[in-house]
Amino acid sequence: MERVLIDSSVWIDFYRPERAQDLKSSVTEAIELDIVSVNGTIAMEVLQGTANEFGFKKILADMCAFNNLPIDWVIYMKSARLGFELRRQGVTVPTIDILIATTAMENSCILWHQDKHFELIAQKTSLKTKSFSTS
Repeated sequence: MERVLIDSSVWIDFYRPERAQDLKSSVTEAIELDIVSVNGTIAMEVLQGTANEFGFKKILADMCAFNNLPIDWVIYMKSARLGFELRRQGVTVPTIDILIATTAMENSCILWHQDKHFELIAQKTSLKTKSFSTS
């Protein structure tokens, strides 16, 4: 089974009790199958939005348990190239989204998300995605 890189847009809903059960079920299954990856950027985005110290510590422990995909100089430079090429094609997306998408592609992961920018990137690249967006 292919590894998945789960974006903060999915994690945020995963940790909210009132959110979509299909998303929660899919993430829980991926965790049980040990196919979940994160990177420091995603962990940072999720952690900075926690409501309190208890939540921060719980989510930090979770993030540390998943496969970490480090972002090195090569990933940054490939991200810069991708951003450059996308802009030449009239596609402008946030730098952080380009970095996350490049991390997924370079590590052969499917990117799980709820962010339209990743679908724009996927249309122009080899990025594999699974969108949980309901809109």
